[in-house]
Amino acid sequence: MSDEDKDSESDSDDTSEKRKKKNKNIKKEKEAKKGKKENKESEKPKEVLGYIEDFNFDIKITKASENSLKISLVSKEGTDNFESEYTLKDLINENKVFLIFENIDEVIDNLKLVIENEYLSLFLDMNYDFYFEFFIDINGNKKQIRLLIEPLNEDSKKKMALRIQEQNKKIEKLEKKNKKLEENYQNLYDSVKKNYIVQNQFNNIVYKANTQKNLSIDSKIFKTEEEIDFIKAIIFDRKYKNSEEKNINSFSLNLIYRGTRDGDMGQNFHKLCDGLSPILLIIKTTHNVRFGGYTETYFEGTNEYLGKKDDNAFIYNLDKRKYYNIKKGQNAILCYKNYGPVFYGNEFSNIFLKEPFFKKKGSVAPKGDRFETKEDFEINLGKQYFKPLQIEVFHIKLNFNDD
Repeated sequence: MSDEDKDSESDSDDTSEKRKKKNKNIKKEKEAKKGKKENKESEKPKEVLGYIEDFNFDIKITKASENSLKISLVSKEGTDNFESEYTLKDLINENKVFLIFENIDEVIDNLKLVIENEYLSLFLDMNYDFYFEFFIDINGNKKQIRLLIEPLNEDSKKKMALRIQEQNKKIEKLEKKNKKLEENYQNLYDSVKKNYIVQNQFNNIVYKANTQKNLSIDSKIFKTEEEIDFIKAIIFDRKYKNSEEKNINSFSLNLIYRGTRDGDMGQNFHKLCDGLSPILLIIKTTHNVRFGGYTETYFEGTNEYLGKKDDNAFIYNLDKRKYYNIKKGQNAILCYKNYGPVFYGNEFSNIFLKEPFFKKKGSVAPKGDRFETKEDFEINLGKQYFKPLQIEVFHIKLNFNDD
C-alpha cells in the first residue's frame, strides 16, 4: 500500500469517528428534550378529576371548545364510555342556576371543585343512562343539578345492564344475609329480654322477702335489722359505753308517731312526742333518701321559738351509714308549736319540717352548720330541699343484763 493510500484511509477513519460522536451527541440532546417534555407533561394537571367507586368509573371534565365542555365517564377497564358535551346555553336550559356563570371556563372551574371535594353522586335510570348529580353553592344556598351523561354506543349500554344485574344479585344475597342476621339478633334479644324479666322477678321476690320479714320494731322506713343495729351502736357508744352496765340485751324502739297515720300538723307531732326522750327521727323522701336525727333532750310545743342544747345529739344518713355529731355547746333542737321535729341550724336548720309536713318542702343545712357535716346538704345527698314521703319518731328504751 502506498503512503497516499495510507493517508486516505486514516482520513476516512477520523471522519467515521467524528460522525459517531456527533450522532451520539444528537441522541443525548433528543433524550434530554424528551425528558424535559415528560417532566412538563407530569407537571400538567391530571385530566381524571374524580372516581365513582360504586360503578368503577373515572370522571373527566374537559374543555371541548371555547364555548363548550365535555363530561366523560370512563370505566376502569376502559371498555365502557359515557360522555356528553354542553355549551353554556345547554347548561342554562338544563338548570337556570348556570346563569351565574359568564363563560364556560367558570363552569369548568366550579365543576372541578365539586368533583375534587366529592360533592357528587351518580344515578342510573331504567334505560341505564347515567345522571351526574351535584350541588352548586350560591351565597350559602346549595342548588341541586342533574346532567345526563349518554353512552357512546349500544355495546356499553349492554355491558352496563349486565353489570347492574350482577350488582343486583349481590345486593339480593346481602339482603338475605342481613335478614338472617336480623332474625338471629331478634331471637337473641328476645332470649336476653326473657332472662332479664325472669331475673328481675326473682330479684323482686328476694327483695320483698328481705324487706317484708318481721322486724323487731314497727317501721315502714327501716328495712333490715342491720339498719337498726347501725343506730343502736351509735347510741350505745355515746350514752352507755362508760356505764357499769356493759352488755346490751335489747334496744326498744317504740314507734310513737307516724306522719301518714297520725297527721302532718305540728299539733299532731307534739301531742304524741312532747316530753319524751331519747327521741329518734327518721324521714323517707320522695326521692327514696332516708335520714334523720337523735336527741336526748325532749321537744315542746312552745308559742315562742326555743332552742335546746344536747352534746349527745347527732344527725345521720341511713343509706350511706354515716352520722354527724353535734358541735359541743350548740343548740341541737328547735321547739315551736307549728313545727315538727327540727334539728337546729344557723341560717338553715339541719332538719326542718313545717306544717303540713307532706305538702311543704323540708330543708337541710349546708356543711358544718352546728353538726359536723363535711359537704353541703350531706344527709340529703347534696340537695337542700326535700319532700317527705314518710316520717317516723321512736322513743328509745334500753334494757341491760347484769353480767
